[in-house]
Amino acid sequence: MMEKDDKILKDFFAANKLDIADNGFSDKVMKNLPQRANPLVKMWGAFILLATIIIFYLCDGWLTIIQTLRDIFVNIAQKQDLMTDPFSYIIAAVVLVAVIINRLYSYD
Repeated sequence: MMEKDDKILKDFFAANKLDIADNGFSDKVMKNLPQRANPLVKMWGAFILLATIIIFYLCDGWLTIIQTLRDIFVNIAQKQDLMTDPFSYIIAAVVLVAVIINRLYSYD
């Protein structure tokens, strides 16, 4: 059924093909489109990413994350208050900011 419809459409458009004069309209539209993102913005994002990775490495980020997760699970197992350590709030805030920045840069 679809093949038949496709053939009918192709035959129709082949028989009724119209050439419309462009007169440079497409070129004018392309010239008036907004410019792409400034390369400096992308370089700044790459620099911030690199700085974040370096700071994460220098501050033993994985060790801190593992230790915080372990503390959270221990508190859950012991039914104590969750995230009573202020450092846990800092970790949660950093992760939240990283997710927000990631979302902002993903809309390029």
